[in-house]
Amino acid sequence: MLTFSDDGDWAREVAEVSTLPEFQNARVRFVDPSLIVSEYDPDTAKWTVTGDGVLYRGQARIIGVRWGVFSGGASNNPTTETAIRIQVPRFGMGRVRKGVKVYVDDAPFNPVLEKYLFAVTSDMQGSASGARTFECALDGDVELPGVTP
Repeated sequence: MLTFSDDGDWAREVAEVSTLPEFQNARVRFVDPSLIVSEYDPDTAKWTVTGDGVLYRGQARIIGVRWGVFSGGASNNPTTETAIRIQVPRFGMGRVRKGVKVYVDDAPFNPVLEKYLFAVTSDMQGSASGARTFECALDGDVELPGVTP
């Protein structure tokens, strides 16, 4: 049975175990497209791209949400979205806006995750957490090009 210290930060002790690399065994990138600026110069016919938009690059745990309904979408919409949670270390990053893209760079125990593209739908956290958890949507129809697990 776990016993917690008296400093009032039980989540720190949970984080020390739950965010170990063996539990957060995928490597991800959170990319905010609004931080990437592209400018076209008509005189040279070239694009200049500034910034890479990366908010976080590092370990993560990717978990399917186990609710009563796993997929959304209506019969007139062929796109099926699935709810996903992505956990990173407790203080891995701050506020993340809805729509930020999440790429899986490495998932040794489930390489198919590297073909998916996730979009953040919520970054709301409770007042105490052992890991930083983001709710995301997975568009089951999207496959990233050039990725072969």
